[in-house]
Amino acid sequence: MAGKKVWGKIIIVLTSCFIMAGFGLNDSRQEEQSPVSFYETRLLSGEEAFFSGEYKKAIKELEIAAFGLFHRKFLAAKAYILISLSYYHLEDRDNTGGFLKEAASFVNEQELRAIELNIDDSDSEVLESLIQDFDVFSDATELPVIEEDPPSLEEPQKVNLEEKAPPIPEKIEQEKKEQERIEQEKIEQAKKEQEKIEQDKIEQAKIEQAKIEQEKIEQAKKEQEKIEQEKKEQDKKEQEKKVMPLSVDERIAQLVEQRKKQQSEQLKEKSEVPVKKEAAEKLSEKIQEKDTQIEELEELFIIEGPVQEQILSEIRIQKGTNSIDIGILFFPYTQHQVFEITDTPPKRIVIDIHNITGIKAGRSIAINDFGITSIRTGMFKDNIARVVFDAEEDLPSYRIEKTEGGLRVVIEKSAR
Repeated sequence: MAGKKVWGKIIIVLTSCFIMAGFGLNDSRQEEQSPVSFYETRLLSGEEAFFSGEYKKAIKELEIAAFGLFHRKFLAAKAYILISLSYYHLEDRDNTGGFLKEAASFVNEQELRAIELNIDDSDSEVLESLIQDFDVFSDATELPVIEEDPPSLEEPQKVNLEEKAPPIPEKIEQEKKEQERIEQEKIEQAKKEQEKIEQDKIEQAKIEQAKIEQEKIEQAKKEQEKIEQEKKEQDKKEQEKKVMPLSVDERIAQLVEQRKKQQSEQLKEKSEVPVKKEAAEKLSEKIQEKDTQIEELEELFIIEGPVQEQILSEIRIQKGTNSIDIGILFFPYTQHQVFEITDTPPKRIVIDIHNITGIKAGRSIAINDFGITSIRTGMFKDNIARVVFDAEEDLPSYRIEKTEGGLRVVIEKSAR
């Protein structure tokens, strides 16, 4: 009996040590995996702008946050709700309803009401009224999103060691080895995750550096184009001076005066001497010729109106047997960049389109074919629109071509 009591105490002590070590490792891993992301920072910045009454700034920050947090449905829904309320305060009813429906596509009605928005009572009443007015949950469509943030670390289950019966002495060594194996696996897993975090940081730094270098190149290119354009304009002005020394108004007035003078002379001749039919026709042709010359001169100096803002208007999809043809429509074509993200799931093809001021195309389009689950659009920066192709597993074979109306993306069916 005395031997069994000693073994029981030893087992209790070892079990307590293993349990505490497991909780300590989980706590350290939880701390390592909770950095504030770029898009979470944008969400916080958008909230601050909203509560300060800077609604336009809030909309810009929250659109970027919602675009990056699409896989975290509660945060994405929160961002879209605050965007909707911002448009309400700006008296833009269409966007108020549109973004509120975007929020409803991420969560159901019960989940939406449970989101902590920290808004005052007046905005809470407005939100309730908007939900009823726009009837946002009558036709809400669930987007293919990844589940919300992983749950926080739960309280460790308390173990009543006194109620557990001591194990049979011959199984102690086997249980000890199993526990050591489990602990070793946890250590290896934590090590891999830490290495992955470090690798992600390095890749992100490379991407940011590449963007900075590309922006410098683009800026230098624009400055050079501006210099060349100014030179062309100057050369054109010099050429016009050589061809036409008189100003446009002076030249038009001169032609009009000449036409009036000719008409007066011809009428005078007609009153004095009978004019034959053939001579009258020639006179009419000469007058018509002068009118045509004046009209051509006036058309030459017509100044066109201001250029309209450039919008990413539509994404057209045409499925074939062995490929899918996707048209990204914006006009005129300016510039685009393409890169791939393969180190974190889902793998993505990313297209950044420059000099775009707004998007009318759908925010998310389900494909679920040819290795692509969906196509998403959003404003990455003030003048850069981003189009993202989410892959099912590995990236499929694709090619991108410039067209008169924007870009054409062709995705080939992968061989199984």
